[in-house]
Amino acid sequence: MPSESGSRKWFILVAMCLSIFTIAFNSTAIMNATVSIRNELDLTTTTLSWVINAYLLTTASCIIIGGQFSDLYGRRKMFYLGAVIFLIASILIATGQNFEMLLLGRILQGLGAAFITPGTLAVVKTTFSEEEDAYAIGMWSAAIGLGFALGPTMSGIITDFIDWRYIFWINVPILLTAIIIVFIKDKSKHVANKKNAHLDILGLFLLIAGILPFTLGLIEGNNWGWNSYATIGLLIAGPILLVVFWQVETHIKHPLVHFEDFEKKIYVAGNIAMGTTVFVIMTVLYFINIYMQTPVLLNFTAIKAGIYMLPFSGGMFITSSFCASKLTSGLGFRLPISVSFFAMSIAFACMSLINLNTEYWELGIGLLVIGAGTGIAFSSAPSLGMSAMPDEKAGEASGVITTVNYICGVAAISIGTILFHHYGIKTVHRIISTFYFSKIQILQVNEILLGDNSALGVLLASAPAVKSKLIVQALQSGGLASLSSVMLMGSIATLICAVACFQLIPKTHGKK
Repeated sequence: MPSESGSRKWFILVAMCLSIFTIAFNSTAIMNATVSIRNELDLTTTTLSWVINAYLLTTASCIIIGGQFSDLYGRRKMFYLGAVIFLIASILIATGQNFEMLLLGRILQGLGAAFITPGTLAVVKTTFSEEEDAYAIGMWSAAIGLGFALGPTMSGIITDFIDWRYIFWINVPILLTAIIIVFIKDKSKHVANKKNAHLDILGLFLLIAGILPFTLGLIEGNNWGWNSYATIGLLIAGPILLVVFWQVETHIKHPLVHFEDFEKKIYVAGNIAMGTTVFVIMTVLYFINIYMQTPVLLNFTAIKAGIYMLPFSGGMFITSSFCASKLTSGLGFRLPISVSFFAMSIAFACMSLINLNTEYWELGIGLLVIGAGTGIAFSSAPSLGMSAMPDEKAGEASGVITTVNYICGVAAISIGTILFHHYGIKTVHRIISTFYFSKIQILQVNEILLGDNSALGVLLASAPAVKSKLIVQALQSGGLASLSSVMLMGSIATLICAVACFQLIPKTHGKK
């Protein structure tokens, strides 16, 4: 039985897990509610995409700042600030009557997440002893994984049986519970770091100016066109400004990001592993859901798709909660993380072979392997990266790791969408143009491949009945080609990560 001080830290862990679960849940839950939101508020495709992406943009741009603020002004203060902002934002969205209210709410949610996320990881790391922090961070990671995984399933249930607004209303009691627990149980004395309390205004501006256009270019490239001046300009401007940011940060006394930390191989490995894990999560949740809900393929409802995704979410939760810390304690970080990514690479490669005759158990095994590997990596990677950093830099380090996560999540959807559309449309055109017509509307095909039943009806209605079967076959082939290309993307990314982690992580690092 733990002592009183020992029991406090477990209450604090619960509060941090509740908070980070809420952040992760809101990152993916909105996916299954988009149709209801669009229909109720009469949003266009463009405005709806902004409702979704404003959250990612704001979080990715501000999360390093949130991490440094946690170090400078106190992690508990930043947690309270972030939680209150997120609460207000959730209420604003839940009561929103137009696009402007939803957009403002999502921006504020992103800002709140940017303050909450690095602070929670820093609090967990500094609350637990060196012997316990691997397990504690593993539980923190499991809460994120569970939030990511349950988001689409729970939002489908809530949207179909209650109302999409309750996706955001449920944030209120969860975060209020976390705030009360921290207020009562957290007696830590972490306050402002007076010695290094210098706010890097120029670095802050350059960081936002670099991340924002690059992330925006990735998100909107498919809508604007990848060869459009706007997309190209943003994708070039972002990296240039980030290079300027790097140059400035390496020549000032109190930088926002200490780039010398990246000379530590363990820290680099932690960032690579964590970023790739989020890349995998978003690839699976986004594109496998599309495959399951596309009308010419499996044509599942949102709820049924969520249920069939349980091997992934269940495998991720079980390994992150009950296996990862034991594996890393017994074997060190290198073998569990590297083997997990290698196994995921094989599973992705196998899933690239999915066809119309594939049985669910075959898909289920692939999802289970990827979910289990994701759980191990997702639980271990933060501990690996944070183990290279002293406690006084925990907030900054957590902010950097989490920024990498969001950028990799955006990259997974953006790069995957490019491949998805290119190979899907290419396949459809090859089949249909030969037998029927050569100028099918690309936008209409895109919508069908992304699961739009109404677009399918319009396309079939405009074609002679004798050609309908051919069009459906072409769309099925296009959908499978799209999925195959994205699964191969996942296979390559995880294989590269497996090799990198094996090379960068010392053999016995983390072994107890």
